[in-house]
Amino acid sequence: LCVRVRGFPKVGPAQRAGLAIGDFVVEIEGTAKAVSENPWYELLFQEKARGEPVALTVIRGEKRLRLTLSAP
Repeated sequence: LCVRVRGFPKVGPAQRAGLAIGDFVVEIEGTAKAVSENPWYELLFQEKARGEPVALTVIRGEKRLRLTLSAP
C-alpha cells in the first residue's frame, strides 16, 4: 500500500489525525494491504465502524510517522 494524500476537508478525521497533503500512507492497522481499483478509504468503510480508531503509518519527507485516524 502506498497512497499519496492529495487533499481532504479542512475539518474532519484526517485533519484531526495530523495527516498532511503530500504524506504517503504505507500501512493501515500495521498492514500494507494491496489496493486495486477501489480507493484506499473504502477499506476504512468496510473494516471499521464510524469513529473507531484506525492506526496509519505514513511517510512524510524522510520521517515515518504513526497516526491515529477516527474511521469516517
